[in-house]
Amino acid sequence: MKTTSRKTLSALLAIAMVFTLFAAMPIIASAGLMLTPPLAPSGLTSPTYGSETGITLSWTDNSDNEDGFFIERKDYGSDNWTELHPGGYHLIGSGTVGANVTTYTDNTVVDGQRYTYRVRAYRGTSPPQSFSAYSNEVSPIFINAPTDLTATAEPGRIILTWTDNSEYTSEFYIQRKESGGDWAGLAGIWADRTRYIDHSGEAGKTYSYRVFSRPEGNFYSYPTNEVTVTMSNLQMIELTATAGSGGITLNWICNLTPATNTVVWKQTNSSSSARIAEPPVTDNITTFLDTAVVPGNSYTYTIEFSVDDNTYESDEVTVTMTAAPTTFTVTFNSNSGSAVASQTVATGGKATKPADPTRTGYTFDGWYSNSGLTNAYDFNAVVTANITLYAKWNVAPATTPGTGSMANFIKKNTYTSGMFNDVNNSHWFESNVAIAFEYGLMQGSSATTFNPTGNMTLAEALTIAARVNDIYKGGSGEFTQGSVWYQVYVDYAIANGIIVAGDFSSYTRAATRAEMAYIFSRSIPNSEFAVQNTVNSLPDVNSDTPYSDAILTLYRAGVLTGNNEQGSFSPGNNITRAEAAAIISRIILPDTRGSGKMFG
Repeated sequence: MKTTSRKTLSALLAIAMVFTLFAAMPIIASAGLMLTPPLAPSGLTSPTYGSETGITLSWTDNSDNEDGFFIERKDYGSDNWTELHPGGYHLIGSGTVGANVTTYTDNTVVDGQRYTYRVRAYRGTSPPQSFSAYSNEVSPIFINAPTDLTATAEPGRIILTWTDNSEYTSEFYIQRKESGGDWAGLAGIWADRTRYIDHSGEAGKTYSYRVFSRPEGNFYSYPTNEVTVTMSNLQMIELTATAGSGGITLNWICNLTPATNTVVWKQTNSSSSARIAEPPVTDNITTFLDTAVVPGNSYTYTIEFSVDDNTYESDEVTVTMTAAPTTFTVTFNSNSGSAVASQTVATGGKATKPADPTRTGYTFDGWYSNSGLTNAYDFNAVVTANITLYAKWNVAPATTPGTGSMANFIKKNTYTSGMFNDVNNSHWFESNVAIAFEYGLMQGSSATTFNPTGNMTLAEALTIAARVNDIYKGGSGEFTQGSVWYQVYVDYAIANGIIVAGDFSSYTRAATRAEMAYIFSRSIPNSEFAVQNTVNSLPDVNSDTPYSDAILTLYRAGVLTGNNEQGSFSPGNNITRAEAAAIISRIILPDTRGSGKMFG
């Protein structure tokens, strides 16, 4: 039998020990020995607002071998950390999250409290475990979120209201976004307010709103519910307040229709508001004089209207009652009539009724305190502020046809040949231009030109006709023009039967020759057009031609002779200023009819 050497036995024993060690390694590892610690998480943050009921944390997982994460919390400023889980490290419960999870919401927080958090990763489900280093620390504040946000659209504004659920709120932060847009900050208001009025929207646009509570710093609660509303197209109630000697005058304009139950509210200094008046609504424009005021005191007013069971309130206006002035000015707006001088009235005094102004073609119908001419002014009333009174006019009734005289046409101006650089003695129409100018019926288009070939407008034709009619009846032929320069002549022509209201839709367009014949033939009575010629028809005028009777009247009287040898009239052509001067000069001076040459 072969005997084994000691050297061989030693080698075999060493090999056996190596194999035994390798076989035992899984058991050692499973017992928690020799576990490599995971890498520490980083980037721990708490969003500006996270959860409605707690504080939400998030971090970056830098390890691929952790079994989970422990979240630890302490009161801000304390040194006592607490693991947010029950039963120890080995259990995965509240405050402990599994592998690869990087968020956690702590719902055990208390309103208004600030906490500090940190996170670390771990390996192993029972001791001995291995842990990473801690993440950075964060110290957010939890605050209860506001609730019950509502939004109400009123004319010119949107009113927000909500409920404050925290005694630690220092400010409310309001966000708004347009339909399809992004959230943006709208306003921050103090904690004692749970109402906000947004005036910055545009009518017809749709907006969404949400509100946050802020305790301090850059910390915010979870937002309220979101509300969406469309800005009303109705205009806001416009309220103004003016202090005067008799008190504070409120004026407002309300475009709500139909508006009822008007209420005026008044607040003195810091006292609560009180209902002081319920004036009627008249034409949506109303005024109220508050006489219960003291000089030097400030007063705040609002006005509210009711529409379809909804109440709409104006913005507040604040005014300080001042000492009464010693005098007031009463201004008279004569509305295109003759000028009336203003009056200075002492405190407690009354305005003196001035002599009635005049206006050609109108009769004066009194002074009114508003431009709409609905409130007649009482000159027995004490003047308490600077005021403007407005004249009311009625169109004068037409004078009885046939009254007047051709002898009333006399020269008023002096014409000098060459005074208009576009009219001279070589023109067929110079004598007619001279007559129209001298008798005050026509003027130049400028100081040095007459524009004889320019078209005459209907407004200009009516101006000439009104002057002719007024002079014939013994008037001056002079009119006071208003903001629309020709309106006074149009009104006179209608009132005196020269034209009928609705004859023309525009007075600024060029007049045709037929329209001119219609207007000029009615500027004086028909009896003044003595027949000199027998004319029953014209080459281009028949019974279907507009104003054919007026055209034939002027032909028979010798005012018109045609624009060619056949006597054609060209009724549809525009009439020039030179032609108008020729025709009107023949109308006012019968001796010139039936002679001369007229073209166009």
